[in-house]
Amino acid sequence: MVDNYRCQLTVEDGNLDILRLQLPNNCIGPFDVQSAIPVTTEFATLNDQTGSLSIRFATTVAKSGSVDLRIRSPLKPSTGTQVSVPAITLESLAGGHRYIGVPESADSQVITWAEMGVRPGILPPKFRPASAAPTSTRYLEIVSDPFQVAIRPPVTPKLLRKSAWPTRRLSPATSVRS
Repeated sequence: MVDNYRCQLTVEDGNLDILRLQLPNNCIGPFDVQSAIPVTTEFATLNDQTGSLSIRFATTVAKSGSVDLRIRSPLKPSTGTQVSVPAITLESLAGGHRYIGVPESADSQVITWAEMGVRPGILPPKFRPASAAPTSTRYLEIVSDPFQVAIRPPVTPKLLRKSAWPTRRLSPATSVRS
């Protein structure tokens, strides 16, 4: 699995030389960072659950300037836990909106999500994928931290007890449910 993260930032005050993101430990790198401004990256583990990705810009982003980043990272498979959206946060986010997109289906199966700290959101057009192929993606706006969006396990109907089905004897060795 691969995590795709995109952020568009506008510097409202001061200058931006370095951006730090806190990542969960299942974002393992290497990190592919795309930006119009050349960058270098450094990753440091903070604790068992979190790491910090530092993105240093080759040139300073001045007040009123903006930057558009796209970051891809492999996700370490989880064992014994459900698939969830990685909680990536900017260390010094002053304001703005955060959105996530989750698939509504996979392999022709509907996916249901357990959600906390999010609400249905409309993705601004500038963030929408440019691909021509329509995708069934549900967009959510993050409204509180910590947030969590995880796949709910599929619900399987309870098996009915054998006595719940009336049977009719056809022969000593065969029965049919009606």
